[in-house]
Amino acid sequence: MGVIPSSAKDIFNTLLLMMALFIGPILNDVVETGDALYTLKLFVDHFTTLRGIRDVIIAPLTEEVLYTAAIITTLSQSPYTSSDKILIMLPPLFFSLAHVHHGIELYMNRAAPVPTIVLSTAFQVLYTLLFGIFTDFVFLRQRNVWGCIVAHSFCNHMGVPSISVDTPRWKSWRYIYYCLLALGAYLFKELLYPLTQSEYTEA
Repeated sequence: MGVIPSSAKDIFNTLLLMMALFIGPILNDVVETGDALYTLKLFVDHFTTLRGIRDVIIAPLTEEVLYTAAIITTLSQSPYTSSDKILIMLPPLFFSLAHVHHGIELYMNRAAPVPTIVLSTAFQVLYTLLFGIFTDFVFLRQRNVWGCIVAHSFCNHMGVPSISVDTPRWKSWRYIYYCLLALGAYLFKELLYPLTQSEYTEA
């Protein structure tokens, strides 16, 4: 009986951690639309399109079950790969390399110059590597893949935070936005351990 409330709390805390990290992009969406309810509607609508279902439901579910839960559970059975450091660092390598196919598709379709494709693919591999390290950390702390799935879904919806904004209605917003990006990084650092703490977390 107590497992369900605890798991729900872990999932909510992980989502809260993601929202703290993305506080800049979240508020930027509200500023750009000028309507918080409309921004929320766009978020909900993302779950009703075929592309949205793929990006925020199917991909997070399958990728976290495979690259986080399944691989970590398998590696933890071996004395050679059962240390937390290996379990946090090794599976994300598979996860990040699995995204190289995007670069191959761009090259096959001649969608961009080769240097651009290489840089884009390298960035995506690095980004997914870092995200994989984070979800592995969460999984090992909470012993629950659902928090990882929710975090993955949220990040897929938000995308990579923009480093530049253009809001003609509010000229000073870009400077506030940069401060919010820094605040988000700070909050993530400070809240990482408290919000991933669970009754299943080993001391």
